[in-house]
Amino acid sequence: MVQVTFRVRCQNTQPGEKVYVVGSGTKLGAWSPDSALMLSTGPQEFPTWSAAVTVPEGTLEYKFIVKRDDKKAPVRWEGVEGNRQLCVEGDSPLEVFATWGDTNEKVVAGSVEDVEGEGLYDPGEESDDSLQPPKGGYAYGGSSRPSAGGSSLDCLQLLKVPCELKGQMVICGEGEALGGWNPYMAPTLKHVGTSGDREVWALPGLLADLTPGMAFKFVCLGHNGIPRWEENRPNRFWTCEEASYLFDLPSPRKGKEDHDELEVVWGDNWLIDIDPLVFPGAIFHAFNWRFADVQRKANTIAALGFDAVQLSPAQRSVEGDQWWARYQPTKYEEIHGLGSEQDLRNCCKACEKAGLLVFGDLVFNHMQVVASCEEWRKAQQDDGLMEILQRRLSQKLGPTFNRDDFQWPWYPLEGDDWDGEQRMEGWGCGEWSELKGGAPKVVSVHNAHVAKLKSCGVSVFRSDAAKHMRPEHIANYVDKADVYAYAEVLSIDPSMQR
Repeated sequence: MVQVTFRVRCQNTQPGEKVYVVGSGTKLGAWSPDSALMLSTGPQEFPTWSAAVTVPEGTLEYKFIVKRDDKKAPVRWEGVEGNRQLCVEGDSPLEVFATWGDTNEKVVAGSVEDVEGEGLYDPGEESDDSLQPPKGGYAYGGSSRPSAGGSSLDCLQLLKVPCELKGQMVICGEGEALGGWNPYMAPTLKHVGTSGDREVWALPGLLADLTPGMAFKFVCLGHNGIPRWEENRPNRFWTCEEASYLFDLPSPRKGKEDHDELEVVWGDNWLIDIDPLVFPGAIFHAFNWRFADVQRKANTIAALGFDAVQLSPAQRSVEGDQWWARYQPTKYEEIHGLGSEQDLRNCCKACEKAGLLVFGDLVFNHMQVVASCEEWRKAQQDDGLMEILQRRLSQKLGPTFNRDDFQWPWYPLEGDDWDGEQRMEGWGCGEWSELKGGAPKVVSVHNAHVAKLKSCGVSVFRSDAAKHMRPEHIANYVDKADVYAYAEVLSIDPSMQR
């Protein structure tokens, strides 16, 4: 008989639900969910669920399931193709590290003296000040390698983290020893105390196994299971020298020329008043994704290290699957094209549960193209044609807007004019239907659209084609919504960027 400890990261549970492992053999319930092996967790371990069981040698097939003890909801099976398999042989205990819905599990063989009762190893219960890892490897989804001998203090490495950042720190990078850029398989750091407003962590004993030049970053695995990566800097590279690191040190191009560690933790000084746990560091652009697709992938996006998702414009737009169709609004009052208003609400709820902010994309500069640049150009000399085109504009974008809500006289933005003095009033490509920025009706309709998005769960915004809008108009939208926002400015002119 061989002792097997199962450890699975599962964030998909609701209050009253538990994770189980079910499979072949009586110890795993013989594929009966009612007899499955229950895994346990706790405030410090969640979302990792663990349990130990003794099984006979042979090939063990199994899957993880989620169910309620009161059976008020159906059993949920993890959505992996086929069954998981574990080859059980010899007399050494085995530990299985897995992630719900991901078949890339890791099996560690060795003497697991810390496994008792339910088989949980708690790093906080270590009493050995040498900071050596437990025999058989790191229990928190980390490296399976023990130290190469000697104390892990042979090469002292400390990490200082802001006290407001809560969770388990890991060192994640290239190579199996650092988890292969998978934070759930990366080796954990040991908390050693507090220094001022920083928590101090010591790096684990596998450091002797690392090769100079290996790329890595530090990651905080929050108690909700969402990883918080260092976002303000490029990759670090291992040097095998003693060091004291600061979490999320800004990029060297923002710091001293000698690249010394700086007393800056969360970006430059202008960020000092921004909550580091709210300010978006890495945004996943779900470009032209349907809301239902974002909802389904929310946990995966968060697990990859992103802390925000940017959606494509939500309003009713020109029909078509092309990406640019979303950037030709026809009606701001409706959520349409990538899903319904309820789809957007469901998407935002899933993102919130996964710890992701949701960015909305605002196309307030212009609306649907109703005529080509050449048609508008000819109309400048033909009053009859101008009447036809303006009437078409009112018909296409009415009853909310009519011809009087757009910018006249018509002026085409072409060539150098894109960055010229007329860029805030001109019609892009001579055909974008340029709204009259700042007009009361236009502002009212736009504010109502922002309010609708916020009611669905969108909390931050991007402003499209911002260099073609007056800054004060954008500022009014942002102030009215009381949100964080950023603006798109496409230009090679440094003064334009400023």
